Amino acid sequence: MLTVFILLGGQSRRMGQPKQLVSLGSEPAWLRMVQLVRSLRHVDSRIVLVGKQAPDHLPADVTFLPDILDAQNPLIGIATALAWTQSDWNLILAVDYPLLIPAVIEALEAARASNDDVCIPSEGDTWHPLVGFYHRRVAKVVEQAAQNPSGRVRDFLQGLRVRVVSLDTLLPEKSFHEALLNMNCPEDLRKVQRLVSQDDQQRPCSKYNDIRLHNM
Repeated sequence: MLTVFILLGGQSRRMGQPKQLVSLGSEPAWLRMVQLVRSLRHVDSRIVLVGKQAPDHLPADVTFLPDILDAQNPLIGIATALAWTQSDWNLILAVDYPLLIPAVIEALEAARASNDDVCIPSEGDTWHPLVGFYHRRVAKVVEQAAQNPSGRVRDFLQGLRVRVVSLDTLLPEKSFHEALLNMNCPEDLRKVQRLVSQDDQQRPCSKYNDIRLHNM
């Protein structure tokens, strides 16, 4: 079974409000991510939210897991997930990526190899380590790195077997750049809200929403 962890994040100082609770269309950002995971067809998966505080009214198929460390560090969410999981491979998705589409996850799943520790997407020189597959064998390494308050995810990855999948090559259509829009500040939020307000079925990338995952 694949376990999917949605990282809710912490105080969201740059945003000015918890990112997981911002309204995107008719639903909060965390629920939009849950709906994305549910759309991954033929995947036997468990959905787990990771963060400081559980949102209200969790669906029956969603579990909440509190952070194992009380600090502001994106590695803490990954460390919490890998310390808890019983799955070899785990899909990590930060709530910061509300426009993510199944085709991105399909590209990662197709590219990862059994001896990889991590498989993440990139656009040009920009890595997106909060969207990707993490093997549970790196749990202890992540937990140690998470205890460094100034630790950055990319620095931590330097010591692991990381497969970086260029979406510029695999998914060259310009519309895919929306899928990796990282929602960190009010300006980002306004852009995301404008895009969400459009009919998802009318966006150019919508034809990829039915891509199916295999062999997970």
